[in-house]
Amino acid sequence: MGRIPPASVKRELRQEVNFGCAVCGAPLIEYHHIIPYSEVEQHDPDHMVALCPNHHRLSDDGAISRSELYEAKRDPANSEVVDYDFYFDPHSPVIPLGSNVVEIGSFGRYRILQVKGEPIISVNYTDGRVEFDVNFYNEDNDLIAVITDNEWWADTEEFWDIKYQSNRLKLWNEKYKIGFLSEYDPDNSTISFRGRFLYDGDEFIIHPSSIKFPGGGGGGMTNIGIVIGADEDYEPRISNMYGSIINFTHDPNGVFAVGEENGGFAFSLPESNQ
Repeated sequence: MGRIPPASVKRELRQEVNFGCAVCGAPLIEYHHIIPYSEVEQHDPDHMVALCPNHHRLSDDGAISRSELYEAKRDPANSEVVDYDFYFDPHSPVIPLGSNVVEIGSFGRYRILQVKGEPIISVNYTDGRVEFDVNFYNEDNDLIAVITDNEWWADTEEFWDIKYQSNRLKLWNEKYKIGFLSEYDPDNSTISFRGRFLYDGDEFIIHPSSIKFPGGGGGGMTNIGIVIGADEDYEPRISNMYGSIINFTHDPNGVFAVGEENGGFAFSLPESNQ
């Protein structure tokens, strides 16, 4: 038996706490053995709890007692899934990114930003919830942190400042000056992204109104292409700052590609859509 819980156990633990940390409700999740794995090698969901990285660390240090953790399981911070701060009902989530606006109209996993073939930010829209996939690389192009369906993994040698308050989630690594900020506006069903990322020696900065490539694009670029997946049942809709709408179908690899051409960044459609 390995230390990583089976998918079925993780799913049960996430559902138990209504998809947020049992203590604070933050949407970023790790899995804590209330009875330490070093004492009993088990993945019994009755003796485990889903926690955010901050409260997981406090629990490991003994700052949160076992009795307090069992109580959090019984009465989690998120009392109902419909009160989850990144829950969309009945509206579709809208994501402003680089002066484009992405509207996701059906459940599924969508790549939001892809650089040189590598997905950097994706979202999984499922059962009215939005879950994040984000890849963080350092200057040596080592993958040092990953979010997958709101599950958090990070290199233990790298320190991340993680803050969650209401509809705002922030992660920041001071050493590499990389990080990610997501804010949810429930009135408009809008998720905004901000962040600084590194990949393959390049830097890019994401803001709701622009995406900047300081080393590859000669300054900020607005109204640029982004990547979003498609499926047979729904045409992802991308609108730009001028209000025009572009529809694409049947292209699981995305609509716009961000790559390198002639020493700079190029924005192009896949051949099937040109």
